Amino acid sequence: MNRTILITVLTAALAWPLSSGCKPKAEPAGPEGKEAGEQEEVGEPAGEPEGEEAEETEETEEKPVTAGKKAVMIIACKDFQDDELAEPKKALEEAGVAVTVASTSTEGCKGMMGTEVTPDELVEDLDADDFDIAVFVGGSGSAAFYDDEDVLEFARASDDEGLVIGAICLAPGILARAGILDGLKATAYDAEKARNALEEGGATYTGETVTVDGVVVTGNGPGAAKEFGAKLVEILE
Repeated sequence: MNRTILITVLTAALAWPLSSGCKPKAEPAGPEGKEAGEQEEVGEPAGEPEGEEAEETEETEEKPVTAGKKAVMIIACKDFQDDELAEPKKALEEAGVAVTVASTSTEGCKGMMGTEVTPDELVEDLDADDFDIAVFVGGSGSAAFYDDEDVLEFARASDDEGLVIGAICLAPGILARAGILDGLKATAYDAEKARNALEEGGATYTGETVTVDGVVVTGNGPGAAKEFGAKLVEILE
């Protein structure tokens, strides 16, 4: 009988772990598969713009501040100074400024050195409100504008509208005759006609290569054309 009891006890002891429900705890599932991949993507910082978007951003940053602005350059139809048109025009266009050339005729105009130009507009049709800068080109022919009422009126209108105004060589005399150099410093070609016009108009003649007074830029001749053009762009900015 004791043998029977012992066998019963041993059998119960061996069966107890299986029936008690004490199983190893399962490890919590980690972020695996697609779900884990999604979490990693959420945590990644945004990258730099690529392709076309990056190119557009770069182009926007490089765009000059003068881009989209408008200039008018007024020339005598006969004997304007070629470099005084070409150099400032180039500087303005390279800065993104749209340039209109105007004169008292839209027929073929010719410079002192033979450059032929067909103006875009007549001076009498210009509206100063359409532009950001007005430039009066010199040369021996520009002295004829000292008494041209259409040119003088446009110079006054440009001043009234607050445009940047430039004149070079003999052309500063146009500004003086229009009455917009009174009390300002200015330079011009060293010729009696130009100096007298400045003095009669109340300007102080400096004799400098280029003189800036406020938004008025004056130059003394073709040798100053590049510096004059660069200064116009600088003031326009």
